[in-house]
Amino acid sequence: MKKVAIIFLLCLATTAGYSATSANQTVGLTASAINELAASGNVTITLGEDDIASGKLSKSDSSTSLSVTTNDSSKKITAALDTNLTLGSLLLSLSNLSSGSGSSNVSLTSVAQDVYSSLSKAVGASTLTYDFDLLFNNYASISSQVKQVTFTLTAE
Repeated sequence: MKKVAIIFLLCLATTAGYSATSANQTVGLTASAINELAASGNVTITLGEDDIASGKLSKSDSSTSLSVTTNDSSKKITAALDTNLTLGSLLLSLSNLSSGSGSSNVSLTSVAQDVYSSLSKAVGASTLTYDFDLLFNNYASISSQVKQVTFTLTAE
């Protein structure tokens, strides 16, 4: 009888530390702001004799796009050239995404211009349309010129 009592007491002592059947844990979750832009490629606009119309040369290109990803609200996109264009004008138009609105025929300079407004929680690609107008009297003075366009996603 003493052996049964001792075994019973040993079993009771070894299971006393394992009496919990559930546990709680706190998990903190954070969603960081995502604000990303990516241009799909470079643009080359070639002007030639067949482009002469009304005393100026004009050519357009819509072969690239600007990908936009944001989970933020009240954003806008600006665009600026690295240096001003002196031989004519470079206009930029952006197509609309799921929110906000793209601008049309924004004359690009070295000062940032608003090209997209009221952007909120959007993922998509906006077609970039460049229109280059070169004054005819400047045609002979240009052989090749490269400009860099900087796009910036910022708060409105």
